[in-house]
Amino acid sequence: RVLSSGRQRDTDRADRSDMLRVCFTILENRIAPVGDKTLRLRVTDSDGNVLPSAEGDSDFSASRTVDYARDRLDACVFYEYPDDSVLEPYRPGTYLVEILEGSTVIGTTDLVLR
Repeated sequence: RVLSSGRQRDTDRADRSDMLRVCFTILENRIAPVGDKTLRLRVTDSDGNVLPSAEGDSDFSASRTVDYARDRLDACVFYEYPDDSVLEPYRPGTYLVEILEGSTVIGTTDLVLR
C-alpha cells in the first residue's frame, strides 16, 4: 500500500493493495556465469490467471535485470497492476509467486490476501 506521503506500508488486505513488492536473495554460486541476468516475476491468482505485465506479456508479470557476480545478491521486483487490464486487481485469495531466470523457476512462495 502506498501512503499519501509516498511511503510504502505492508498490508495483507486485497482492497488496500496498490502494488506487490517481492524481495528475495540469490545465494553465492561459484560456477554460475557472471553478468546481467534477467529475472522474471510470475504472479498467478487463485483462478490460475497470470497477472499481466505492463508490456502486455501474458507469461510473466514483471521483470528486472540484475548484475550477478557469483556473490550473494539481495533484490526486489515491484509489480503494479496495469490500468488497462481486464482482470480485477488484487482480489482476496492465495497467489502463487514465482521468480524465473530464463525458463527455470529459482524461487516460489504463496501470498495470501484477505
